Amino acid sequence: MRSEKDILNLLHTFFNQNDDLLVFLMNGSKTNVNIPDDKFKDFDVVFFTSDSAKYIGNSKFIKKYFGEILLMTEPFNPFNLELFKDESDNTRYSYLIQFIDGNRIDMSFYELDFLEEYLKSDSLTKLICDKTNIIKEEMIPSDADYLLVYPSSEVVKECIKEFWWQFLNALKSIARNSYLLSQKYLDYAREQLIQMLTWQVALDNGFDKNYGKEFTNITNFLSSKKLNILQQTFNTTDFESMISSLKIMKTLEVEAEKILSDRMPFDNVDYSYIPRSYLISKGEEELASYF
Repeated sequence: MRSEKDILNLLHTFFNQNDDLLVFLMNGSKTNVNIPDDKFKDFDVVFFTSDSAKYIGNSKFIKKYFGEILLMTEPFNPFNLELFKDESDNTRYSYLIQFIDGNRIDMSFYELDFLEEYLKSDSLTKLICDKTNIIKEEMIPSDADYLLVYPSSEVVKECIKEFWWQFLNALKSIARNSYLLSQKYLDYAREQLIQMLTWQVALDNGFDKNYGKEFTNITNFLSSKKLNILQQTFNTTDFESMISSLKIMKTLEVEAEKILSDRMPFDNVDYSYIPRSYLISKGEEELASYF
């Protein structure tokens, strides 16, 4: 595997040998000093250019400058936009490249007109090179944009309602014996539960922290008992285990709602009766008995 210095040298060479490339930035985990270095950190780089069309759907330069590719995707090509039902903002084109030697580079190209807007969008941005001398202020990367924000009461209440809404969707899918759809709604409900648990963790450990992508670092703050309980909600191999997972999620959610309402300024509404009430209204008394 080539070293970080080797990859940076290649990136510099690419930048310097193409006159249309005017500003070279880096962001992501490589610029975040609060994340321990490891071999899985990627190179997230952004080039601002006077000719973005040169790089749209034209990847020949990658092998020429950077070597053999193991796998590459282009998130903003028309096929990916259709596949993931996404919309391009028409301001960039990106290549996500995994090289055979183990290195990965996520490379984006923007027109220079978007530089000012981009610089406001990510506090982890580091200036590598600027041929134009447009950037006058010193750029010191920080994860300020990724710190948890203390939520308003409305945000908390909407999170709670969304949990119970997805909970009902999961129940409906289970009652219909729709395995794959049940899994999706279980995931959606769990996402809201994890948001609630993150706020609960932050009440004791501070909102001035980056709790990781999708709040995955809260596992470092949960008690071993609570972490074990949360992990059990991922055991959803059949409908019986899905029901068990929902029962556990319900217990964790009700507990989190009580803790947050005791320590944050919002009036908690008891929604815990809703799953049972919903199922009874549909004539699903046996399933309702679990809740």
